[in-house]
Amino acid sequence: MPSQPDFHESIQLLHRMDDSRFTARHLRIYVTALFGHFMDGFVINMTGVIIPGLIVTYHLTSKQAGHFSSSLFAGMLIGAVDGLLLQYWLDPGFDPRAWVRSFMHSLFDGIGR
Repeated sequence: MPSQPDFHESIQLLHRMDDSRFTARHLRIYVTALFGHFMDGFVINMTGVIIPGLIVTYHLTSKQAGHFSSSLFAGMLIGAVDGLLLQYWLDPGFDPRAWVRSFMHSLFDGIGR
């Protein structure tokens, strides 16, 4: 298992990332993430649009319509977790704790700005 970088190395990495150029690769990653976010929002909005029609057409109860909507959210959750599980199974060097720590650090750093 690789050793954890010390605090000084982490700060240097963050400074190098801040000073680096925005490349075509960064644009592809950003557009891919943006597309995924857009599709999640699209599914949520379309669910709100089509559920009234489904209720009338198929004579659904409110409980059945709620299950339908919940299944869409469960599918989004499974899709998000699936990538992590595949990486965990296929990459022997993958450390889920380090990934979560890095994600939370980025999240709180972004919130704090």
